[in-house]
Amino acid sequence: MLSCPSDPTLILTMNKTFSQFLKQDDRFNEERVSQWVLEIIHFSMTMIQKEEQSSEWILRERNDSAARTDILFERLSSMLILKTIPTTSVLNALTKNGELSNELMSKLIFRMENPNEFEDIRKLSADLISRLPCTSTMPILQIKLQVCEIF
Repeated sequence: MLSCPSDPTLILTMNKTFSQFLKQDDRFNEERVSQWVLEIIHFSMTMIQKEEQSSEWILRERNDSAARTDILFERLSSMLILKTIPTTSVLNALTKNGELSNELMSKLIFRMENPNEFEDIRKLSADLISRLPCTSTMPILQIKLQVCEIF
């Protein structure tokens, strides 16, 4: 999946496989699934923090197209992990953990709005934001709309 992040078929297949695994395995109850999803989100957020530091180092050491490809791959990987989790599982897990939801939201908004970010990262960030609980997204959306004088 990480070798071809733009392939929607691959991501959809991973998502459906993950969904079927959770539905068919009766050992997983909702609480255990939520805990597992939270661990995946924590892992991805740790990766996102490390990516920001290593991206700067790669650009300082190597200023060529291969370095840009490495950075893009590195920055996409943690977000693609999040994308494979079914939306309902993400909502169930993050609804119970508002702090983590807000932290993830702020990181994704930063990436989405950063004009220097890769276009693929900005699009994926927007997609992931749309999968977050409304309790996290609505206050931010309201602020953004007020700033634009639309709301």
